[in-house]
Amino acid sequence: LVAPTQTALVWACFVGVGTGGAFSIALLLLASGTRDAASAARLSSMALGIGYLIAAPGPFVAGLIHAATRSWQLPLLITIAVAVIQLTAGLGAARIEAVRSPRQPSSP
Repeated sequence: LVAPTQTALVWACFVGVGTGGAFSIALLLLASGTRDAASAARLSSMALGIGYLIAAPGPFVAGLIHAATRSWQLPLLITIAVAVIQLTAGLGAARIEAVRSPRQPSSP
């Protein structure tokens, strides 16, 4: 958005590092936010399943927007907005002490 032709490689590297870092932090939050392996497995399967369903059409939609507008400005602005939402959700998730698994009924 600032200087697309002169510094495109630099910005692409920043986006790549940020994306990899965000994924690593998300996995860390999933593992450290639970008290036992069963809770971690349930939380991980729910979060990753929904996350992939939301993220999968992203590149395709960005391409459609680029084809319609003949510019990368709107897809980049949407990417920045999603990053801000991701940051807000991550900060909120970091404040949660631990996810507890539901209590299993006691067997007679």
